[in-house]
Amino acid sequence: MYRLFISLVAVLTLFSCKKEAGKGGKASISGVVVANYYCDDNNTLLETSNPGEQRVYLTYGSNTSFDDDTRTASDGSYTFKFLNPGTYTISTFSECRTCPKGSNVVSTTVEIGKKDRELEATQLSIDDYSNRACPADKLKGFASITGTLQVIYIDENNYDTIATETLANERVFISRANELTHFEDVRSSADGTFRFVEMPIGDFQIYAYSECIVCNAGKEAKVIKVSVKQEAESVQAGILSVVVLKKR
Repeated sequence: MYRLFISLVAVLTLFSCKKEAGKGGKASISGVVVANYYCDDNNTLLETSNPGEQRVYLTYGSNTSFDDDTRTASDGSYTFKFLNPGTYTISTFSECRTCPKGSNVVSTTVEIGKKDRELEATQLSIDDYSNRACPADKLKGFASITGTLQVIYIDENNYDTIATETLANERVFISRANELTHFEDVRSSADGTFRFVEMPIGDFQIYAYSECIVCNAGKEAKVIKVSVKQEAESVQAGILSVVVLKKR
């Protein structure tokens, strides 16, 4: 009887000490995201590089929703730390021209063993479609326009300014000064900078969409105007500021 009791205690102890996938361990998973940038007009591959500020999600075991998330560094790398042994799914979103929602989930699975400490996940590859670097021939030139996208966080209750910082991974658009439709767009880099290349001589307006306190649609375009006066000129557009409303 005593031996049976000891065996039962041992089994219960074993199950009570067994750790499941999640936080609290000593292991980490690192990986890299690679983005394929396509011209939105003709699906031509423009470049392949590592996107900064791309959100990456972590799912524990067989859970059906994301349990944790992080953003990639400027070189496209990411790390999830302090993980228990178990199975993990790492996911991110990719743009998709044939998907009903315009995007799909790209995932990879990593198994952490009891003695594992630092594991490398399979590379995640995503697609990004825009008009970047593929303007119509009539708009092609040799100048460049560079600027910085800035976000002002506003308290939505009392409209006080919470913080001001550069804004990464947001679309910035450019159009002719006398036209309403943009002919190109880019995403801001990890440090908030954006750059339009192969610009011709002429007047342009650069804009990004901002939340607003008083407006019908809830968003409005914030615009800065620039001019290219020489064929191979490098124009500094300055700071383009947008507003994001937040709760404190």
